[in-house]
Amino acid sequence: LIETVKDKTPKAKDTFILVDSGNLFFKPRPQHREKEQISGGTIQHEIANAYISMGYDAVLPSSFDLQAGLDFFQNEDIQNLPLLSANVRDENGKLLFPGHYILGKNGIRVCLIGISDQQYAPGQGLVITDWKPALRQKIKEVKGEADVLVLLTSLSRRNYRELLAEFSELDVVLGADSRRNRIDPRQYSTQETLVLQ
Repeated sequence: LIETVKDKTPKAKDTFILVDSGNLFFKPRPQHREKEQISGGTIQHEIANAYISMGYDAVLPSSFDLQAGLDFFQNEDIQNLPLLSANVRDENGKLLFPGHYILGKNGIRVCLIGISDQQYAPGQGLVITDWKPALRQKIKEVKGEADVLVLLTSLSRRNYRELLAEFSELDVVLGADSRRNRIDPRQYSTQETLVLQ
């Protein structure tokens, strides 16, 4: 699969964006965080290397992922991933990842913004801050710099109504609510914003 994606990616990289909205590294329960060795590295490092090989443009860490703690995210393999989140900080208050990326695709400027959920407490050295002020500040910061605003988020779908009501500037929301794998876009989308998972 990875080789197939790698073969197709150079030809199509100008027309599509590869993203992941969270719950990537660990299963959705803290007691199931295996770190089994495969090919000389942990499962999580193999996942990171696979995403790098496939040329992902952005990966959001969810609260499940962030339970691994600061040391995990400072590892070289993990740092090579294009991680983003506007509301994950270290204990000194410094943003751990970029809050957004702006990509040019076929002459269209696409801004990807990341917001992590707070369902689980993060691991040692990390803090997940309130998503609303972080998103509000980020949208204000990128205003006028992009043609399309895309939010990658692991927020629960219980937050979607509030999210869409307060942030109608968003064109697309790509979610990763761990409780369900798919959602019907018609259930949450508004006239201004398309919601997918």
